[in-house]
Amino acid sequence: MQQQKSNLINWIESVQDESLLEKIISYKDLLVNTDKDWWQEIPERHKDSIAKGMQEAENDKVMSLEEFRKLYTARI
Repeated sequence: MQQQKSNLINWIESVQDESLLEKIISYKDLLVNTDKDWWQEIPERHKDSIAKGMQEAENDKVMSLEEFRKLYTARI
């Protein structure tokens, strides 16, 4: 386990992509602050997307994975 921690620290120190570092920090904060309600932490656009998906599911506007694959495989 100590070696895994050391490898992770070394890898993080080598990351040059600022957006990746921000994502790592956000994920760490999410894990550390488990007493917070995750719903309050996500962006409004994600909440809107979730609400839209739930509404579509309630209105039976869903498809199986198999249907999805058939539809989008034909388009590729």
